[in-house]
Formats: sequence, C-alpha cells, structure tokens
Amino acid sequence: MLDLFERRGFSATLEPDAAFLAACARADEAQARAIVATDSALVARLQAEHAHVLAEFAGAGNTAGVRLLLDLGFPITSRTSAAASRGDTALHVAVWHERLPTVQLLIERGAPLEATNEGGATPLSLAVSSLVDVSEWTPHSSVVIVATLLAAGARVDSVKRFPSGSAQADELLRRYGRQA
Repeated sequence: MLDLFERRGFSATLEPDAAFLAACARADEAQARAIVATDSALVARLQAEHAHVLAEFAGAGNTAGVRLLLDLGFPITSRTSAAASRGDTALHVAVWHERLPTVQLLIERGAPLEATNEGGATPLSLAVSSLVDVSEWTPHSSVVIVATLLAAGARVDSVKRFPSGSAQADELLRRYGRQA
C-alpha cells in the first residue's frame, strides 16, 4: 500500500516502529538495519508490544519479511495473542494459511514442530485439519505442507483425528508410522 501511495506522489512519513515494519514488509534489509541502528531497543520493544508481528508476516506469506525479522532478532517461538487468536506460532499461522515457502523457511530456521497452540494443535495437526475442515482459509488443496512437516520430523502422534477424512494425508501419516 505504501508503494502505491509513493507511486502516486504521496509521501508517507512514518514513526520509527512503523517505518521499520514497512521496511521489513518490503524486505528492505538496508533500511530496516538503518532504523535499528538508530534505535537499538526497537526490536525488543516491538517484540514485547507486538509479539504477533512474525506470525502476521508468516500468515501473509511474506517469506522475505519473515527472514528479515528473524535475522534482526525476532524469536521464532513468538506467538499470536491467545486473546486475539489461539496463541499460534508463526509456523502454525503459515501452515493454516498454506504458505509453503514460509513454512519451509521456518522449519529451516528451527521452528518448533511440536509447539501447541491454546487448542492443543501442533502445526502438523493443523495441516491435516486444514485439508478437511471448512473455513475461510480451508480446505487446502494439497498435502504438500503435511508432507513437508513429516519430512522435517513432526510427530505423527500429534494428529488426534485419524483417520482424518483426507485419504492422502492418512496415507502420509501411515507411511511415517501412524497406526489406526
């Protein structure tokens, strides 16, 4: 949106926190690092006040922005607010929104595969549920995220609903050791 305003000739002067987030959203590492250099407490402040930022970038599929936030010190274990959401990690959110490149990055960076949200769901159990549950984001069209999580070492016993209602997911779960 900011890019659109700038192309139309509107200048936007943002406060440092918002300017930092805008730089991260654009994956402008130089700008983000320059802002952090002038305010060394910025990342800690944002993390304390807005722990959900990493998960929001992940849900939007902004993989480059997620990478930059992690590089600048946002913990991979940060969560959404339990009051506003389910206390999901960025991996939960990326899985639920079917953001495969972001899921892959988070796994590469060591996102905890067995972290549970307030409902007790792991990223793998959400991935399986997303294949059969009806919501604004589901059902997903592919088992690729399920396969990705399993290949990364997600525990098949975290999926409580088995059979799940997805023949492809159930076959993957069996292949990785899930028994009926």
